[in-house]
Amino acid sequence: MSKQLLVKKLSSIKKSKKIVGSLECIALHRTRSGMQALINSRKYLSIQSDMLACVPKLISVNPVASLYDIILMGNQSGLCFSISDGLLKRLLKELKKRGTGVRLWVSGQNFFSKKHHKLQTLGLAELHYIPKQGLRDFVTPWVTDWLNGTISKLYLIYPKFHNIYRHEIVTKDVLATQPNHNSEIEVLPDMPLNQAQALELYLIAVLHNAYHEANLAECAVKGISMKVAKDNADDLMQKYNIKIRTVTQGLITQELNELMIGN
Repeated sequence: MSKQLLVKKLSSIKKSKKIVGSLECIALHRTRSGMQALINSRKYLSIQSDMLACVPKLISVNPVASLYDIILMGNQSGLCFSISDGLLKRLLKELKKRGTGVRLWVSGQNFFSKKHHKLQTLGLAELHYIPKQGLRDFVTPWVTDWLNGTISKLYLIYPKFHNIYRHEIVTKDVLATQPNHNSEIEVLPDMPLNQAQALELYLIAVLHNAYHEANLAECAVKGISMKVAKDNADDLMQKYNIKIRTVTQGLITQELNELMIGN
């Protein structure tokens, strides 16, 4: 390989490294901001759990209801294959348990568009997309259907964030959760003690928390991927620098030999 071609490839790698470095900085910034948002959402979820525990226990699940609702909290970009594939595997596992009569609600526009064809082949009763800002609009129908016995279960599948190197795909039976009453929480007159209202606020908190969990897991995966790509670029640059020096030294040696022979 000629020296000119090696220099051209080295220059290309340097440009790619700059781009990857910028993407890494963006991912790290979003991870830091997402961490604070996740902490706040977990605090809010804890408060809503205590508020829900202040009202009478929820009604029993209607065993006659044949419908199950599953909410799939997909990653927003749909580019993190470890998360996307993990969500689909967990979904298939749940569908094998539940059989037919499953209504699927998917959050994450790019994830939904990329996996839409595959989701349509799963034999679902219904398939819906939940907009990023539309989580609240779907809560009231879910609560109404559950309290009326139309649906028997509401499952939430999402990537739970542990740290920047680890996340896991979890399934949560949302409406079956019975928070224990926290004696430190005072029941105020303006607190929503109506069962449906308390359940709606609790479900909104659960969905927003799952959204922030998924968003942070995605940002962490992107940051790690960009760091690995930048490290690989450094390795390639080192290899090409060695090749360029070797080729340059070979050209110098060749010129010296030609001069010596010419003399």
